[in-house]
Amino acid sequence: MFKDRKDAGKKLAHALEKYKGKDVLVLAIPRGGVEVGYRV
Repeated sequence: MFKDRKDAGKKLAHALEKYKGKDVLVLAIPRGGVEVGYRV
């Protein structure tokens, strides 16, 4: 489904673009989620 966590983060960020500029909170768990959350 995803090449790696960077790829997953990029795809998730693209899917969540509709929230850009709004007050949102992104939480990323330390075990692998931080790299994905960073991309978002």
